[in-house]
Amino acid sequence: MIQCKKILLITIFILLNAFFPEQKANAVTKVQCNPSLTTILSIDGGGVRGIIPATFLDKLEIKTQLSIEKLFDFMSGVSTGSILVSMLAIPNSDGLPKYTAKQVIMAYKVSAQEVFLINPLHQILSMNGLIAPKFESTGIRKVGDKYYGDMPLFKLLSHIILFGYNTKSKEIATFCNWQECGYSTRYKVKDIIEGTTAMASILPVKVLNSLENENFEIIDAGIALNNPTVMTYIYAQKECSNANHYLVLSLGTGKYSAVTTQPKNWGFFQWLPDLPKIAIEGETTTANQIMAEFAALMNSKDTGDKLSKVIFIRINPHLSDNQLDPIDPSLTHLSILEGVAEHYYNKNQRLMNCLATLLKERSPENIEAECIRLLNQETRRSLLSL
Repeated sequence: MIQCKKILLITIFILLNAFFPEQKANAVTKVQCNPSLTTILSIDGGGVRGIIPATFLDKLEIKTQLSIEKLFDFMSGVSTGSILVSMLAIPNSDGLPKYTAKQVIMAYKVSAQEVFLINPLHQILSMNGLIAPKFESTGIRKVGDKYYGDMPLFKLLSHIILFGYNTKSKEIATFCNWQECGYSTRYKVKDIIEGTTAMASILPVKVLNSLENENFEIIDAGIALNNPTVMTYIYAQKECSNANHYLVLSLGTGKYSAVTTQPKNWGFFQWLPDLPKIAIEGETTTANQIMAEFAALMNSKDTGDKLSKVIFIRINPHLSDNQLDPIDPSLTHLSILEGVAEHYYNKNQRLMNCLATLLKERSPENIEAECIRLLNQETRRSLLSL
């Protein structure tokens, strides 16, 4: 059984690398690895629900008194996650992070209403999203201009991976800010974000020009990759293969509730309302399964009193049906989502404190035995709860 698992994981690893081919980047930065502990942050897609992971990151900054960019060696995001990690990596004139997580939360509250602004005429012409995108790209472009200006990808701090979906090649579009990772590092961040947040039927496709002067179209990767944890771990492990330990923090934007009615005799119209959330939740859960299996395989020889080779922490609070809307920009909705994140944090404060300590210290030698036990236990729980 164990041997079969190993073969399965190796096969998945090979297929993932083959399915998401790398394209030569315009080399600007090189990855610097921490030999003791490589830290990885991955953030799911989810529209305005991105305020949930932003709230957790704010708590980490307060607890550690360090910027998120200093806490994580690799930061990745899909859709709203791509906005989060890129904003937290924007440098100021001194080369330090321009925005704190708390400032990003405030930006969400203001900018969400610009991005999802209802234009009555467009609503009529698009038949409320039935025959054209529900919203125009004017709002997201204003947000891009305001926060990113004309900044190219390679200027971002840390090591950033932004995932979109290339509708022409039918593959994941990977935008990184270091050498030989994905598409050119010279694309403007605001243009990338306009594409990676273009939810199908909600916002227009973003057309970019390749180095070969060919157009390609980028949309939100959530249709194929809403949870980028595994892909991010693969990139980080490839760049920093000799690290003694890996810490993977995967932040979701809220877990969908289960289908409560009996679908045994459902037809197309009964399935239709639930299909999007089933597809997204299914992909997200699968990514968790693969990452948990990776961690279990890497930790198979670890002893209980030492920090595991791979620490995998998944944070994704349950949401009720009335909290799931990814395009409701109202302050009431955003405040409710903040409250969900606050409640989860307070309920798991001991684990959050241990996580913050490890991120700040960057060495298991400086971590209490109780924290090591708790972090190892949480990693094992991620596998047992599948």
